[in-house]
Amino acid sequence: MGPVARLGLALAVLAGLWVLAGVALLEQTQARHEVRLAEAIAATRALLGETQQALLREARFLASDPAVVEGVVKGDWATLARGASPRILSTRRGPRSSRCRRCRV
Repeated sequence: MGPVARLGLALAVLAGLWVLAGVALLEQTQARHEVRLAEAIAATRALLGETQQALLREARFLASDPAVVEGVVKGDWATLARGASPRILSTRRGPRSSRCRRCRV
């Protein structure tokens, strides 16, 4: 076996190892991506669950408010707004933005 044949064989082995390493790296990257995606989905589900519970709680409070019920029964939006406004205004969605002029106190 001549030096050129040995060099060719060595290059073929190195190329094979390079391909195997690339496949292993690709599988590892894909597995890492799937784990991150599953974590993001779980966090989103938890946040949506909390938000849904908060909305259901607020809906129950509004449904038990006599002014709101009267406004719905009569179809009177003004009565409904007067009944619901204090409740809606008392709940805050989060920190107010300093950029929004209407939100400043």
